[in-house]
Amino acid sequence: MNLAKAKYGGEVLLQFEDRRPSTCCASHCTFNDDIQGTASVVLGGLLAAVPLTSTPISEQKFVFLGAGTAGKETSNLTLNEVKYQNCNELWDGCGGCVAYQVPRRGANGATNLVYAGGCA
Repeated sequence: MNLAKAKYGGEVLLQFEDRRPSTCCASHCTFNDDIQGTASVVLGGLLAAVPLTSTPISEQKFVFLGAGTAGKETSNLTLNEVKYQNCNELWDGCGGCVAYQVPRRGANGATNLVYAGGCA
């Protein structure tokens, strides 16, 4: 990574595919397609569906299958967008958006759902 920065400059963007995040991400400009790429495509689809459902994203319910890095980033990005669109009103008790993450092996009777955020 240091060689890429030396050759192309300090602002070079390094894209990863099928690689876990590492400590180098704090000191280098990186993009992980499996994590950030998945999250941005999912959020784009959700935002495109809002006009079709006539229901604001802040009133949607979300269940994310998989509580790994891609699932966590997808729920984080989605909830950050809800928060951005509502100017933090959602986190003050307004709205009905709720998100859960379900581990990929199943919900085990819904006892291991991970509450990702929003107002229940």
